[in-house]
Amino acid sequence: MYTLSHPWLLLLILLPPLLRMVLRPYRESRQAIRVPWFQRMATLLEQQPSAGAVIADTKKSVLLFFWVLWILMALALARPQFLEPPVSRVMPTRDLLLLVDLSGSMEAKDFTNSKGDRVDRLTAVKEVLDD
Repeated sequence: MYTLSHPWLLLLILLPPLLRMVLRPYRESRQAIRVPWFQRMATLLEQQPSAGAVIADTKKSVLLFFWVLWILMALALARPQFLEPPVSRVMPTRDLLLLVDLSGSMEAKDFTNSKGDRVDRLTAVKEVLDD
């Protein structure tokens, strides 16, 4: 199952359209040649001259490329993760409870360890548990 670590970051996808609505388009001023017959030419062509600024037109393929790039970047920032169902392991075990007497009788050296030395009872229990 896929999930997002930060799903609220998908709201970044809405940022470019909001900026496009709020901000004015970039206008680029261009130099023009002044000619004495400009007004007469405009009346002959039946066009009204406007301000000397041009809004740069971008191709739709470039806009589509940047939109796809922006969406993929926002999706990557949201950190998609694949979560697998939890795996439970059932291992047969046994619970073991060991009670050891710590009284003075455990100091009696009446056991022989694997090396052949005589040891007290508590040391013998510890050696057996280490194995």
